[in-house]
Amino acid sequence: MSTMSEYVGFDSKRFVRGRFEALIGVGITIQKSKFEEFKEVYNNFMKELFNNNNIPYRRPIYKSYDLKRLFFSQGIHPIEDFVKETKGLIDFVDFYYSYFKNKTMDQKDDETKDKITDFIDVYYNAPKGKQTVSAIKFMNIIEPTYPAICVWSFINSNPLKCDADFYIDNFKALPSKMWNELSNIKTMNVVYSGGKCNYLVSAADLYLCCIEDRIREGDVPLNRSVHKILHPDFTGKFDTNFVGTHYLYPLAPASKSEISINSKILHPIYYIFTEGSEIFSKTFGRKGGEQTFLEQSPFLDKVLSIAAKENGSVKFYDPTQDNSFILPSDKFYYYGEKGKEKIETLKRLGFTNEISTAENI
Repeated sequence: MSTMSEYVGFDSKRFVRGRFEALIGVGITIQKSKFEEFKEVYNNFMKELFNNNNIPYRRPIYKSYDLKRLFFSQGIHPIEDFVKETKGLIDFVDFYYSYFKNKTMDQKDDETKDKITDFIDVYYNAPKGKQTVSAIKFMNIIEPTYPAICVWSFINSNPLKCDADFYIDNFKALPSKMWNELSNIKTMNVVYSGGKCNYLVSAADLYLCCIEDRIREGDVPLNRSVHKILHPDFTGKFDTNFVGTHYLYPLAPASKSEISINSKILHPIYYIFTEGSEIFSKTFGRKGGEQTFLEQSPFLDKVLSIAAKENGSVKFYDPTQDNSFILPSDKFYYYGEKGKEKIETLKRLGFTNEISTAENI
């Protein structure tokens, strides 16, 4: 168990402006002594936002995507208000950005002094040997890993904080020097559906959305000019970190073989057992879409609410990979007969996890 007095939540996304593309991320540091107050302010803000605008308030935690989908069409822009409401409880904001220049990149003047990086070696330990890829291809390769890269950069800049409790949205890990270093961190918690059931991951997502919106509105270059949009709210409590060409070697994946991060996953996991695309399309007259359908249902909102309260994760059950990592503390949820049948099969195989239906949550 960590003895550090801080929580740090991370999230990341792709940034596109014309032909210029980058990866951006945020780390939000909150003192553990302030965390309960932060949750209370977060909950009150969301409850008031939904109730005042006559939209059902069905779970405590929301992603920026959800808030934009629900409110922007009504001309309501709550993300700036969220930052203003919570910024006094945030101890520090770390902003990360990465891009790798090529000759065709349509960038703003002086995005950075970084040199051209047309070709990058990857998969240097792969059985069939290394590949050389373009800058944009390299960014595509590391994008699924970028939340972890932000954590790695944070620890490199703050080595005395390597025992802080880190919460990070689910990501994919490929073998690399970066991952070799990061995998030793015992206090890293990877959260399935983190932006919808974890206060720290959601805060990072919302703050990142706010910063991105400010960059776009001010047409600010993606370099240390970002300081001027952070100064008004976070003077002395922020930093910007360019993770660029200087870090190519530690970031470059050694092979294509994805590394399991199951030892880092936050439990309990609340597994959702679906009906399957065939049953769903018969019921609703269309193919696929079951997960999106469930994500807008009171059923999933209730499961996400429980996970938020119990500091857990929410995941759609995958029979090809989940069985080896189900713990007794994990719970099973279903809403239809096919989901029930899947759980009955697991029971016959010896799983004794608690089971709930959509009706009895």
